[in-house]
Amino acid sequence: MLLLLACLGVCRAYHLVIPNGGKDDPVSTQPRYHHLGIPTTEDFAGATYLPHLRMHVSDHLATAYGIQWMRFDADCTLPDLVKRVPHVAFQVDDLYAAIQGKKILIEPNEPGPGILVAFIEEAGAPVEFLQITKQDEPNKAPTPTVAGAAKSTTSVTKPMKSDPIDVAKAFIAAINRHSVSELGGLMSEDHTFIDSLGHTVVGREAMIAGWTTYFAMFPDYEISTENIFAEGCTVAIFGRASGTFNGKRGPVPESRIAMPAALKAIVADGKIKLWQVYTDWSEGVKTVERETSKNMN
Repeated sequence: MLLLLACLGVCRAYHLVIPNGGKDDPVSTQPRYHHLGIPTTEDFAGATYLPHLRMHVSDHLATAYGIQWMRFDADCTLPDLVKRVPHVAFQVDDLYAAIQGKKILIEPNEPGPGILVAFIEEAGAPVEFLQITKQDEPNKAPTPTVAGAAKSTTSVTKPMKSDPIDVAKAFIAAINRHSVSELGGLMSEDHTFIDSLGHTVVGREAMIAGWTTYFAMFPDYEISTENIFAEGCTVAIFGRASGTFNGKRGPVPESRIAMPAALKAIVADGKIKLWQVYTDWSEGVKTVERETSKNMN
């Protein structure tokens, strides 16, 4: 509670806009409240994993007051203050003017197209400023990026590039957790999925629906990785895939399927652009057909 009050104190110190139902809102040239980021060690709904930052975030637009939950991996290299103390984020028209003379925690950087972001320390608390330079998605939440300097800079740090193997591992981990929200966060908009029979599904939303259905069909589906290699943005994964088909009899032991598996991933801008499965699915087809046939009698 004291930390949240401190965040509100920062708002007042900067004469910043706090939502109040539209009453007496200052003009748009002033910093505008964007979201409140709150660190937590607990799981939360709607988590999206950011593998290059080693953190999970929620969508601030899912709440009426722009609240964003953040959970950090043990090896996350963001500043400790950002990982411990809630931060208030404000949208500004000139980011460099807003941070001039301030103690910088995270230097100005571009976490995505059309978004410029920086973190400062004010009164012992982190404060985020963001500038929208492209108006396609003015309310989209930016994500902080790692920067090591504690002094002001006038140059823009390039976004940290995600290691393709780390992204592929995060995707597999999300599959094994059956976390559709995390999978969606790791897919590109034009994500393409190709199964072992050559069937193709294109589009993130279509595959979110596809994974939701698949997890219902195989409630214990998982991928175990034995070897993983990368060449450029292409990742090759070798291991096993297993799961129990959930027919009308339920996931009975006779419906258990396990097989060697090879997978191919293409990663672009920290997202899975292609996910292709190579397995001998013949036993799986027989199992599903057998169980379906029994259930129909």
